[in-house]
Amino acid sequence: PSKRRGPRNRAADAIREQMMNSANGNHPSQSNSPTYAARTLASLAQQPVLSADNICPPSLLNRFVDDYFSFIHPLLPIPHEPSFRAALAAREDLNSPTFLALLASMIGCLVASVPRRPRQHILDLQMEAAFPNSGILIERCRRTALEARGSAYLDRPQTIEDAMISLFQAFIGAYSWHWDICRLYMGQCVTICRVLEIHRPDGPGTEAAVQAAKAAATHAIATGNVREDMMPPLPKADVVLQELCKRMFWIVFSTVASFQQLGVSARELNVPPPTASEPYPDLPLDIDDAYITPQGPRPMPEGEISKLAGFNAIMQVYKACADVSAMDVVYGSSQPSDWPHQKMILLRSLESVEGVSGIVPSIFLSRNQASSNEAARQPNYPLPTQGYLGHGVLVPFQTDGPNEQKKTAIEIQKANLYSAQLATRSYLLQKYLILSDEFRANNNPTASPMES
Repeated sequence: PSKRRGPRNRAADAIREQMMNSANGNHPSQSNSPTYAARTLASLAQQPVLSADNICPPSLLNRFVDDYFSFIHPLLPIPHEPSFRAALAAREDLNSPTFLALLASMIGCLVASVPRRPRQHILDLQMEAAFPNSGILIERCRRTALEARGSAYLDRPQTIEDAMISLFQAFIGAYSWHWDICRLYMGQCVTICRVLEIHRPDGPGTEAAVQAAKAAATHAIATGNVREDMMPPLPKADVVLQELCKRMFWIVFSTVASFQQLGVSARELNVPPPTASEPYPDLPLDIDDAYITPQGPRPMPEGEISKLAGFNAIMQVYKACADVSAMDVVYGSSQPSDWPHQKMILLRSLESVEGVSGIVPSIFLSRNQASSNEAARQPNYPLPTQGYLGHGVLVPFQTDGPNEQKKTAIEIQKANLYSAQLATRSYLLQKYLILSDEFRANNNPTASPMES
């Protein structure tokens, strides 16, 4: 029959509608049902929350943090130690994904650059089953940092912590022999630093930046673009942020200079040379983190040497090559286009590198170390044949107490200052000989390199 008899079959209609929606890829009735919403909330509640526990247990994590500020922080004085430790004690990793990503990146950089020290802690705490080798711990740190950072981290406003995370990821790639990852994150770090304009006098945390933000907010309210009650909070002057920006700039500058000494082209990865309108920022203050607060620095005890003094001495070595990097961008790395001018730049840079030894405190110069106290001053480094799981026990490296930590930092900076001077002098001499040979081959084949 053509006419329906009796009431509509609601169950059959529901099944028919569900089949049609399934065929079309639509699920309106399912998505709007209370059952569907309850299942979604339950699934979200079952997802684990990222925290520092994803890296390693707290007992091991605290040792890693102490080692980072003992062995890595003298060369990479980021982040601000008192602020970071306070945030870690307050479990900021549960509330701030950026902080968690920074923590994981710091631990990964430590394990990748000083692998024997973490192995010692793993053996002491009997965690060999969870971390049979350094690679597993490094990969866990990388994965935790990437998951905490998220896929859309470039869409939100960048901070100095984002630049730090990219820098640590670059170092993890370098120490793990993943050069493509290293170059990728290093380029990202340089880009974030340029976006933040940390090289400018009115960079983040400065009074000039605060005044500029206030002027922009006043103009936006006056023109009616933004209501006054909808304005975000204005930034405040922060000396800690200022110092972190300075340190970050010089770390990036020295890292790029080291890459160029290893053969990376200046056109691929570079920090623009200073100009009259945009000079390089000043070196960081020679004050330890414990004496720097957001309101301003406090004087250090008389006669105490700051760890930043050694860091600034190393930066002076790389700063002497700023003109050479600019020369490579203009003329090319192996083209004697203007040999007299290039020769003058190379000789002047070489003199500047050698002159650093005369302006830094003598405690950072290895040649001034007294021979009678040399054995007592040398830290107890692990033996080369030890340090691997199952191959003996490491000799403890005592870093307990501020005095021992300061001595360790000075020894590390002393060795790196010497190696930086040696590598830079070799780099400048090699570049001088290459350009001299090229100039002699094109103009006077009978002249010697020194006569050129």
